[in-house]
Amino acid sequence: MHALVERAANGDDEALFMAVLVDRAVVQAEPIAQRICHAQMLGDESFMNQLAKAITRTKPRRPSQEYDDLRLILQLLDEASGLDTSTDEELYQLLVEDLELYPDDRKDPLAGLKKLIQKRKRVHGK
Repeated sequence: MHALVERAANGDDEALFMAVLVDRAVVQAEPIAQRICHAQMLGDESFMNQLAKAITRTKPRRPSQEYDDLRLILQLLDEASGLDTSTDEELYQLLVEDLELYPDDRKDPLAGLKKLIQKRKRVHGK
């Protein structure tokens, strides 16, 4: 536990989450409490979601690798112009038809793409 807290104090969030998984009371340790306060002040929803999963011992799942490129492009688009500046149809045209980052052979690809984008916004606190 000491090694995990020390790694967390040096900025290793994965060690912090592992320490919380082992013993939830570790959130009272000074470096971990400071990191939690820092994340709260910055509105770091990703960190807070991972912390909540560690506290509730919910095993985090890695998102599907097949959409890694799509998630990267969504992040770039959001940073460049904001995803809210494009319509769903424009995003569909770009991501599904032009770049072929999301499959169009499913029942309703537009609805699936919209759901993925909404989930991304929720995770990133937007």
